[in-house]
Amino acid sequence: MYIMDNEASNKLKWALAKNNIKYQLVPPYVHRRNAAERAIRTFKNHVLAILAGVDKNYPICEWDRFVPQAELTLNLLRNARVNSKLSAHAYLFGNFNFNATPLAPLGTKDIAHIKPSQRGSWSYHGEEAWYVGPSMDHYRCVTCFFPSTRAVRDLDTVEFSLPTFHFHQRQSQTYYYNPQTTF
Repeated sequence: MYIMDNEASNKLKWALAKNNIKYQLVPPYVHRRNAAERAIRTFKNHVLAILAGVDKNYPICEWDRFVPQAELTLNLLRNARVNSKLSAHAYLFGNFNFNATPLAPLGTKDIAHIKPSQRGSWSYHGEEAWYVGPSMDHYRCVTCFFPSTRAVRDLDTVEFSLPTFHFHQRQSQTYYYNPQTTF
């Protein structure tokens, strides 16, 4: 039996009935029962979580460069419907090789190493870039976005500039028992 969106066309309903295929429509305005609507919601939440972790100086107008890794990581995290012991990615493509295709947090600032043949003799050996995903076609490479040229390149050597987090410090007096404080 197929469970379909409430807005299925009459032609689709007719074709299903003609072929003796059973179906039911989800109730109107109840999106959580519709698998497609639920998948869209899950993907949106995943992308929002990624954007929340992006370096604050990353050019956010380039967010669409994150979609391939967002799709990859989401499929690595969720189970396949046919075999719940495998990830969706493993079911379709086999096990993901993290050694051959390294992953890093999207939008991480890095210094990309420029090969000697690609730079002048007195040029800097690295250039500021942003990690935007793995290079799926190259062994142990990542894809970086260069704001100076607005181009994307595949690289095998990068140095990530991971941010430091400063946690709010509490004074020890706040931990003493205060009868006027409710917990």
